[in-house]
Amino acid sequence: RIDERIDAMEEMKTPLLQDDESRGYGGAKPVVVDGMPKTKAEKPAEKPSAFRELLSLQWWPVWVGLALVGVSIAMAVHGEEAPTFKRWSSDGTGSGGFNSSLRWLPPLFGVMLASLLAALTTDKDARASFQGVLRTSCGFVIIFLCAALSKMLSQNKHIHTASIGDSIWAIAFGMFISNVVWRSSEATPKWFSTTLQTDFYIAISLVMLLIDGGELKPLVGKAMLVSWVDTPVLFLVMSVIGVKVFRRPWAESIIMSVTALVCGSSAALAAVAALSLPRSQATIPIAISSIFTVPVIVGLPLLAKRLGVTDSMAGSWFGGCVDSTGAVIATASQYGHHDAVSASAVVKMMQNILIAPFAVILSLLRVKYGHLMGFENEGSLLSQVKGGGGKSSTSASLNNNTSAAATSTSATQSKSMLALLWQQFPKFIIGFILSSIIFNASVPSDHRDAVRNFSFVVGEWFSTCSFISIGCNMRLVELLKKVRSTLALVAFYVFVQSIDIAVTGGLAEAAFP
Repeated sequence: RIDERIDAMEEMKTPLLQDDESRGYGGAKPVVVDGMPKTKAEKPAEKPSAFRELLSLQWWPVWVGLALVGVSIAMAVHGEEAPTFKRWSSDGTGSGGFNSSLRWLPPLFGVMLASLLAALTTDKDARASFQGVLRTSCGFVIIFLCAALSKMLSQNKHIHTASIGDSIWAIAFGMFISNVVWRSSEATPKWFSTTLQTDFYIAISLVMLLIDGGELKPLVGKAMLVSWVDTPVLFLVMSVIGVKVFRRPWAESIIMSVTALVCGSSAALAAVAALSLPRSQATIPIAISSIFTVPVIVGLPLLAKRLGVTDSMAGSWFGGCVDSTGAVIATASQYGHHDAVSASAVVKMMQNILIAPFAVILSLLRVKYGHLMGFENEGSLLSQVKGGGGKSSTSASLNNNTSAAATSTSATQSKSMLALLWQQFPKFIIGFILSSIIFNASVPSDHRDAVRNFSFVVGEWFSTCSFISIGCNMRLVELLKKVRSTLALVAFYVFVQSIDIAVTGGLAEAAFP
């Protein structure tokens, strides 16, 4: 009898516990109190702590770069030489580029691997796909060996004369892996794909790019001219041309314009998030950018040398018109001068800063004019960031005091905008500023060249790993399939990129006559 009564009571409770959303409980679990269902208040999503945020993939390049800058200062002051291959010839002279400085290569490998493992195991998103220390280490061994082989081949006398730098070799090795060894994304083992952290590697190399204060001050003003004048104007003009002339939807036109004009995949993903579109909307623009970036990396340095421009002007030109940060450094490295690398890096960093305000502007544009541009009216990125304003307007409408409600809504939206600006801001720029301050404040003038060269060489190892990652993400068969489906978008990208190269070249010439 007791069992029968329990079963009967369970049957009476069951209707109250099922189909909660249709009963108006919004998915919250109801609790029966005095015969009446009541809803438990849902707990707000836990905000990540400040400490957790500082251990994300965005921040790890800052800590690793600053630590290696400190090591570079100590090593260079004591007269040590950074691990690098020397010039060699195929006739046997030069011993394949091997020399005493390469004794520091195993410790460098250990530091690079440890930093990658630390970043992957502490970042919340990366930890979900982490494949274990041993498997991830095997994947990084492949990348590091390809980087070492790229650097060794680039130091061959005949290859060096032909201006085929380690960036070209690294991209070629990466493309060999992605198009011959593992020909599809599904076939690529996760223990290898998790090590393809392009932004992580290139950000560390930029933090380690030490520039003397006397050179940096005039460079920043000129970099702002090259990166902050034409980029916003061209973005507005090209977005409209994409819709009016190339007959593309607003979403495609905006994403392709920001991909070509700001910084490749990072800008594309930020734009997709700001417009609250699915990430798949960025797939084809990123594919097109990846395919057409390779001839730019090879051809633009040759064009700059043919035109006889200065090294700083060439670097600022590359930094302003080449899509992604990694491709910019690859292009400048292919050009082959330290001043060009410095100028290109500073210009690109100034341009990267634009990602944050662009994300805010696009999010506001979506909210105000989304219905005219074919976007849905809900789900703005501003409502998804910390302190979001998704429910602020509803709360305000329920408030009797209209003035106070408007003030509250305005304050919440301001907090949302600031949060979005901070969320999209590239954190490695903070690391670059800190490393420059440390370098200029602590290193005596007679040791600065040695320290800067040591740090630059170590940072170049990270850069080469990023070039391999770029190549590994370029599966030609998959990319061409995606690109073929929208030739009009390809034509639009080529048009935008050509205009960007011409306009940025003119601004670079004006800034660095």
